[in-house]
Amino acid sequence: SHVILPIAKDCARHDGDLWVVYMGNNEMVGPFGAGTVFGQRAPPLNFVRSVLALKSTRIVQLMERLLKALQRDAAAPESWEGIDMFSKNLLRHDDAGRLRAYENFKSNLDDILLAGQRAGIPVLLSTVAVNLKDCSPFSSLHSTVLDAGQSSGWKNFYQEGAAREAAGSFQSALAAYSDAAAIDDQHAELQFRIGTCHLALGRRDEAVKAFEQARDHDALAVRADTRINRIILDAMERHAGDGVIGVNAARDLADKVKAGIPGRQLFYDHVHLTLPGNFSLARILAAKVEEALPDSITASGGEQPIEAEAEACERRLAVTVWDQKRVWDVALQRISVAPFTAQSSHLHNIQYCRDRMKEVDSRTTAETPASDRQMYLNALSRKPGDWQVRWNYAQFLERSGSLSE
Repeated sequence: SHVILPIAKDCARHDGDLWVVYMGNNEMVGPFGAGTVFGQRAPPLNFVRSVLALKSTRIVQLMERLLKALQRDAAAPESWEGIDMFSKNLLRHDDAGRLRAYENFKSNLDDILLAGQRAGIPVLLSTVAVNLKDCSPFSSLHSTVLDAGQSSGWKNFYQEGAAREAAGSFQSALAAYSDAAAIDDQHAELQFRIGTCHLALGRRDEAVKAFEQARDHDALAVRADTRINRIILDAMERHAGDGVIGVNAARDLADKVKAGIPGRQLFYDHVHLTLPGNFSLARILAAKVEEALPDSITASGGEQPIEAEAEACERRLAVTVWDQKRVWDVALQRISVAPFTAQSSHLHNIQYCRDRMKEVDSRTTAETPASDRQMYLNALSRKPGDWQVRWNYAQFLERSGSLSE
């Protein structure tokens, strides 16, 4: 949000019709977050804004360059290494820096909405959905008040529960997990396993509660949690009369999947949306945008089945068979390294990606390359300036051996 606020102020000068604000996943690990590796962790908001104001001046930028040339900051990473970079900055649920980061997020969000209000631009503000069902916690921490006896007892109950769960005795496993939770219920992995057992027994509401608690206590805080979404919902209420249009996408996306719990049908990993996930989110947001449009626009639109909309969307974006396999391959590579390899859900998610790639292979025929090429050309004929389609087409041509093209 520290980055998005100045973007919003800049956008305010460009006479937009509508802003869509969908943020929250990176609040703890982004710049000035409680778990960041880029600079100071969760400083007071006034300090952050003073630093950013100074860094916008050329004199300070020149001084920073000179200092970097003279001495290298060993603490700052030289390249992006994925979310495993933040594994050394684990955060407890009640970490002071984490709590301060929530307050900073709230203030930044209010100022983003105020910037839209002052510019006379309606703002579509949404909660943030994440993978709950198929993303076990990246890191779990015990309560700090456990003594040796309690730690030993917790471990025994947990291991007994895990053994019963592996044997398919979910009700019996829950009994052991409940005994462990009576000693320490802050352990994120324990809550995830409790959620998994409840789900296996058909108890959706109990499963959701446990999965949400597992996410909220995940010490590697790379998913928007309950408190982030609560701040967003509260902002919707406070600014309801100020041109803010609220949408609870986290809830609405859950309604579109089996058991009503977001999982790998919607997400490749912890937060990155699959093609159906992106379409579903876009459709939820578009429905809210439609409510804000004048009758002169909406009157000309015709309803069509959701399946036809999805197919039309894929044609416009040139979602070829080759692209579908390429994206699943990217997802597989992403979750094949730390910290994903430490997740209890890792092996299931790896297999799921491989199964999806096999499914794409099963739809591949001798005519597929020509069909894919034509889909790219059709998309570009409709929108020649779409650099993303051109970029994907270039990769397709390179893989096909058409280097000159």
